[in-house]
Amino acid sequence: MRADINIEHIKYTKLFCKDIDGKNHELNAHVKYIKNNEILINTTFLENIEISTEQEIKLNIVCIDGVYNLTTNIIKMENDRPYTFFYLKKPKQTEFQQKREYFRILANYNCTYKLILNNEYTRYETKTYDISANGVSIILPEIIIPERDAEISININNKIVTPKVKYIRNEKINENYKLSFQFIEII
Repeated sequence: MRADINIEHIKYTKLFCKDIDGKNHELNAHVKYIKNNEILINTTFLENIEISTEQEIKLNIVCIDGVYNLTTNIIKMENDRPYTFFYLKKPKQTEFQQKREYFRILANYNCTYKLILNNEYTRYETKTYDISANGVSIILPEIIIPERDAEISININNKIVTPKVKYIRNEKINENYKLSFQFIEII
C-alpha cells in the first residue's frame, strides 16, 4: 500500500459514483489538492446528474509511476460553474498498481490451460490473447480460476513452452473472457 501521491505526476483521474437513482457514472476528474484528511477534486459541471453524497465512491488516479485506487466517501459537493467540486475523505489505505514493467504484445498461439478444479485435473484447449516477458493472457468462454497455480502449454512455431502460472485478473472481451496470468516458472 502506498499513499504518497504526487499531484504533479498525475496524468488523469476517474471518479466512479452513483446518482440518486442508483445509476453508475464514470466521471473525468482533476485533483486540486490532497491534505491530511481531505482530497479535493473537480469535474465539469454536472448539469443533469444529481449525485448522492451518502455513498462510497471509487477514485482511480493514474500517475506516471502507476495507478492509485482509492475507495472513500464524499464529505460534500459544491456546484460552481463550470465545475462541480467533490470534497472527499482521505482513505486510510490506498492500493497502488505499478506501471507495467514489460511490453505486452498481441499473440494468437494455440495453448492448453491445465489446472485443478474440485480436486480434479482439467484441461482447456484455447488460444493466447497476448504475452509479455512476465505473463500471458488466454481467451475462454467463461471465467475459470484455478484453485492453485496452473500451467499453460503454449505452441510457439511448433515449440511447446509450458510455464507454471499464477492467476492475476480477468476481463470481458466480446462474448469471451481474457484471463491474465503471471509466469512463476518455465518448465
